Amino acid sequence: MNVATRWLILVVWPGCNDYGVRGLDDVSAAVGSQPELVITPDLHDFARTHVPCSASVDLSLQNEGAGPLEIVDVTYESLGQMSVPLDAVGGVLPLILEPGESYVVPVTWAPSTAGLQTGTLEVSSDDPAGVTAAVQSGQADYAEVVTESFEEPEHPPLDILFLIDQSCSMALDNTDDLENGIPTFFATLDQVADWQLVQVTLEDGCANHGILSSSTPKAEEIFVRNAFQPQPVNDAFTERLLQHAATALALTGPDQCNEGALRDGASLHVIVASEEPEQSGQKWSSWVSVYQSYVGHPSLVKVSGILDVHTACGQGPDVGPAGYIDAVEATGGSAVNICQSDWSDGLTDLASAAVPGTRSYVLSSQPYAPSIVVEVNGVPTVDFDYDEDRLTVTVNEPPVNGGDLVEITYALPGSCS
Repeated sequence: MNVATRWLILVVWPGCNDYGVRGLDDVSAAVGSQPELVITPDLHDFARTHVPCSASVDLSLQNEGAGPLEIVDVTYESLGQMSVPLDAVGGVLPLILEPGESYVVPVTWAPSTAGLQTGTLEVSSDDPAGVTAAVQSGQADYAEVVTESFEEPEHPPLDILFLIDQSCSMALDNTDDLENGIPTFFATLDQVADWQLVQVTLEDGCANHGILSSSTPKAEEIFVRNAFQPQPVNDAFTERLLQHAATALALTGPDQCNEGALRDGASLHVIVASEEPEQSGQKWSSWVSVYQSYVGHPSLVKVSGILDVHTACGQGPDVGPAGYIDAVEATGGSAVNICQSDWSDGLTDLASAAVPGTRSYVLSSQPYAPSIVVEVNGVPTVDFDYDEDRLTVTVNEPPVNGGDLVEITYALPGSCS
């Protein structure tokens, strides 16, 4: 025993003959009654796992001392891969553990990226040793990394649905404009897209003459010949063209009359021609939402119209382009004024506006979505969307032009036991 200790004993226990023995016993008793916090395990290795598989471990906070332990604070730090439930301890602090008692804190590891990851639990208490810590670590790997390359064609795929109001005045006033404008319309489409077109004027929503494309012989003649039906038609659909477009799209499945009218990764351009407002009784936006459900990304849908844009050729209160023009403006389409004496030149604008600035690419495998990396001509971009249901990546920025190379790298989800 050193001198300082003997002097302390003399001060605390004056007047006693057995200073050393009594002083040492009292100090030993005081030390023995202290709390002691032990975290088990203090080091834990989750080992290797595949993203996004998860694992967990229970950390036992035990008082191995001889006196009550008061836990006043618990913190957990990681890069977000490892976590402790917010209510694991926070709701019971301060926490008193009697000697031998313990409290369990669960730690969950849910890796969303590959790499070595760690987490640290720190517990502040009245243990004389101070803050007690426990560390967890684990190595996360991707099961397999895939890179798919897409060279943007000079003519991106474009599917067109063309609907024409069949009221008597429409045929009388507009047949010559279609005859004059459709050849240039098709010629412009040839310059900007790999296009195909379905013309719908029949009540059942089926294409008049199947699917037209640049390879269809005399496509212009077929379109004009079928634009207006020789017999009166049911007005229940002919002035509800937004609704009727939805009817036609619903018939694009296997063994249905419009099968093949929609292609994976293609944009969709709905064109309506009418002197009247849209009269389906439902909000135009609900029909646009229906169209968007058929493509890989909402931006791939455009609505354009040959319409009474300025209400200059209609009569009575129910005139104008209401409903139609709203859909056109919301989707970035183009509108041609049907009230002009010769509106055929405007069809060129409809063809030019058909192709959106965004591009979509269908992946061959189901990716682990957070791992997707997109590069355009070797430059990474973060402005893209992923549609899990359609396995489609849509590049918003930068604009993808003909000849550009888009590379999409992603990890396949790991198999979790």
